[in-house]
Parts: sequence; structure tokens; C-alpha cells
Amino acid sequence: MRLWGALWLVAGCYGGGDPDPTTDAGSGDTDSAGTTPPPPPDADGDGLIDSQDNCATVTNPDQTDTDLDLVGDLCDNCVNDANTDQVDADGDAIGDACPCDACLAGEWCATHPEYTVCQDDCPPELQGPDATCCPLGSRWSAEAYACLLPDLWVEETRLAISKEITNDFFGEADCEIVEGCVGVPGQRRLLRFDTTTPNTGEGDLYMGPPGDRPDIFTFSPCHGHYHFDTYAVYELVDASGNVVAPGHKQAFCLLDFEPWLPGITIFDAKYDCDRQGITLGFADTYDSFLDCQFVDITDVQEGEYTLRVTLNTEHLLAETDYTNNVGETQVFIPAN
Repeated sequence: MRLWGALWLVAGCYGGGDPDPTTDAGSGDTDSAGTTPPPPPDADGDGLIDSQDNCATVTNPDQTDTDLDLVGDLCDNCVNDANTDQVDADGDAIGDACPCDACLAGEWCATHPEYTVCQDDCPPELQGPDATCCPLGSRWSAEAYACLLPDLWVEETRLAISKEITNDFFGEADCEIVEGCVGVPGQRRLLRFDTTTPNTGEGDLYMGPPGDRPDIFTFSPCHGHYHFDTYAVYELVDASGNVVAPGHKQAFCLLDFEPWLPGITIFDAKYDCDRQGITLGFADTYDSFLDCQFVDITDVQEGEYTLRVTLNTEHLLAETDYTNNVGETQVFIPAN
């Protein structure tokens, strides 16, 4: 036994093999020539060897691959549409599979959740790389390397507890008449309510200075500021779904009215009527006492109805989710 043990030690010292055959060259072992083999290549230094890196030339330790085509987003010439082959026939750095490839040189490509459009201009805060322009309502995030979209919804509890019936008189020069919230002057019976719309999406709802977008904002002389015209529609509907009270499109000055998500404080607010939007984690609220914050029920018969508030009715604003844009509450209208 002592002789066998001695022979084993000699073999180990003079090239008889690795005492631990499970260790590989990458762990610091030497080869037969006594040299250490080089580690596997990692060209971008992100801690992932090139053979396992979905974007070997650009540092991307998180390996984000939105379209699951095995090409990391930072190297993918068409991030949202799978194109493993990365074909780019016209050499414009936009893959042939990508809708933005239809845009001409010098045009910006804005990809809305429902469509893609090529446009001549793009506001600076919406500009991304490779002629990417974030869709209306979002903005470019260098940190996320993407257009971060908001998600707007109607807070139904506040809608329900805030509703009340009032009787108001309107003269011909009142804002409610001028802006079409009431059809005729005189005494009107109104169903008033609060509309609270939190933003709990990926990023801010960004609109920017209204003066820069006359195509979507209208200046209200009555209120002295700009309104976004298609933000909300108010309707009173019966059991058959018929609109029984004059529904109207309520124009909003979109701003950070109140913190909504945990950890958000009023000091995090960014937006007001001069630079409109709703910060992620904030909510905008239009209180029931404000102009046009009602449905005119003067001619509505006694009965049970549904008060319906619909946001972003024309989907002009890009959002992560459009299925939660309707808020409803039941209401009983007594005899006048």
C-alpha cells in the first residue's frame, strides 16, 4: 500500500493528470505547456461571454430582448418586431421588418400602440436614437432606452361618492354656455361629480407647453389657459345603453394635482397648465364645482341610470392599456 501511494504521488507531480478532473481551464489551471489558457471573449465587458451574449458589441448585462428574437434591444435594428436575420436592405439602420423602415431619410418615426406614422418634426423631449420619435403622451427615457407610456384610468370610488344634483343658473356669457357644456341659458338641473385620473403606467403622461401644439390644445378665454380637448367624455345612459343626457367632451388642463402612489409627494410634481402632463404616480382631479364638471339632467326622467366617464376617447394619447379608460357608477335621478 505504501508503494502504491508513492507511485500515485509521483504520477501526480510528473504529468500523471489533474487530481481534480472537474476543474476546467477557465478556473486558472495550466495546460501541458504550463501556460494559462485565455478566458472566453467578452468584447463589450458586460460579464457575459460573447457566445452567450445577445448583443456582444454593446454592454447590456440585463439582456433585454423585447421582441424575443434572440437579438438584444441595444443591437436590434427593429426592437418591437422579431427579425433574427436583421435584414436591412436599404442600409438605413432600421430593419426591413420594422414599420419605421417606411420613413424617408430626414423623417421621424413615431410608433403608437395602434399605428406607426412618419413625420417631419419631433419635439426634443420625444426624440430617441435612429430617428425615433415617441408618440403623443409619452417621452423618451435614456435610462430605459425606450418611450415610456402612461396608463390613465378613472377612479370610480371618488366618482361614486362625489356625485350630487344641483340647480344652477347660466347667463349667455357664462363659460358653460360659451364652451358648449350647457345648450341654452337659464335654470338647469345638473349632476355634478369629481373626475380623478391617476397615471400608473411606465412613465409620465407628457404633453408639454400647449403653445407648441395648437393641433391638440385650445386656448380658453374663459379660464385663461389651454385645454386638451379630447381628454374625457361624460354621459348618462339608461339600462339599454342609450345616452339620455347631453354627453359632452370635457376639456382638461392636465397637471399633477395630487400624489397617488406610495412614496410620491407633492414635491415630486412637474406639470401644470403651462407645461401639461401627469407625472407617473400622480393623479389629476377635476372637482365637481368646476365649470362644465357635470352632466345636464334637466330633461331626464326619474329612474336608475349609469354615469359614464370615458378617457382618451380617440386614443390620441399613447397608453400601455386602453381597456381601463372607462369608469362608471350607478345613480338614481329623482323627479324634478
